[in-house]
Order: sequence, then structure tokens, then C-alpha cells
Amino acid sequence: MDSIRGSYQMMCCATNGGWSAMAASQGISLTALQNRVYGRKGQEITVSRAMAMQAISGTTYFAEAVAHESGGLFIKLPTVGDLSAEDIQEQFIEMLEKAGEFAAEWRRATADDEVCKREKRQLGHLATDLCQQVQEILHTTFTIFCKQDA
Repeated sequence: MDSIRGSYQMMCCATNGGWSAMAASQGISLTALQNRVYGRKGQEITVSRAMAMQAISGTTYFAEAVAHESGGLFIKLPTVGDLSAEDIQEQFIEMLEKAGEFAAEWRRATADDEVCKREKRQLGHLATDLCQQVQEILHTTFTIFCKQDA
């Protein structure tokens, strides 16, 4: 299963009421939705429909799949409420802790000059968490300290 098609399936499953509710929200029948998701007779999900499905399901599965298919990584940015410079400092401390955890796991994983499947998966998760933390710090910093364009 490719990741784009998989994202459609996961969004349908994540929707309260499942596939039937997703079809109803799109104003199409369950069969029509399934035909589009599975590409039957050349039918496809459009980008705008996929974005609507993502919003309805309350997930980021489609964005994650597009990023993956493009050789990248999707990082959801946090909603910044009433945060301060002290909150950013706390985020830096958390980021440094994650960097230390990543470095320690990297040492363990490469100690035998081979990275197994489990170690690869663990390093990937830790790296993703670290990248997300850095992006959250940037987003929070820019939200608090950048002057808004007039």
C-alpha cells in the first residue's frame, strides 16, 4: 500500500462514524468514496478532497504522506497561546534532553558497527522528535518576537 492511499484509508477510519461518515461528509456514496480511494476505473481523490478529508478526520495523515512521498518529513507546528520567553527556555531544555537521548541511542545502535531494523526505527523516532522540538522553538520564537507585517 502506498502512503498516499494509506492516508486516505486511515483518515476514513479516524473519522467518527468511519467510512460511511466520511462519504456523507463529502456528499458522495460509500461506494463512490471507496472507488476514489482505491483508484477503481481511474477514479482519484483530488487534493482539495484529501485536504477536506484530513480536516474532517482531525488528522495530518495526508500531509504526512505527501511529505514522505516527497522525501521529507511533516512537522505539525503547535498552536501558540499565551507563551513567554520563559516557555521558550523550557523548550530549549527539553530539546537538549532529546538531543542527549538521541546521541546516546546513536552510540548504542552503532556500537556493533551495524544498525538493525529496531535501532533504525528508534533512531528515526528520536530524530523526528528532536526536529519537531526545534521547529516548535522557532515557531514560538517567531510568534512572540517577530513584528507582524502591517
